[in-house]
Amino acid sequence: MLRSTLFLLILCVLSACDNRPQPKIDQPEKPQTQESELSENEREEHTMSFESPGVYRGVLPCANCKGIRTKIKITKEGQYFRARKYLGKPSPNLFEEKGHFSWDPETQKLTLDGVEKPNQYLLEDGNLIQLDIKGNRITGDMAERYVLSMK
Repeated sequence: MLRSTLFLLILCVLSACDNRPQPKIDQPEKPQTQESELSENEREEHTMSFESPGVYRGVLPCANCKGIRTKIKITKEGQYFRARKYLGKPSPNLFEEKGHFSWDPETQKLTLDGVEKPNQYLLEDGNLIQLDIKGNRITGDMAERYVLSMK
């Protein structure tokens, strides 16, 4: 009896350690941050020079799943749609977000406004490269796995 109780307790603790993003279920809208409070003219200025609108896809690394199938659609109007599916995880494992993005032509960085980090990508050779939570390029053995290709 003691062993089964201990086993159930350990199982509950381990299942509580799941760090996947939780799906949005009728949550009140978050107040906008300064990052997404651009006027329409400022937004147009920030997105006008982004010359690679389109759909970018790839499977990004995941610490506790087989990978994150990611699709980001970037529009000329300064909007994005991002879908991420956590492969090998039970439902709910698909998370979708949409909003506006900011573009910095000097650094070639695209920032998805209104979502948690990592939310920055580097445009390089027609691909989007996901940056770390500080906005820096990911280095090391797995660096090449953080690339989304235009399809």
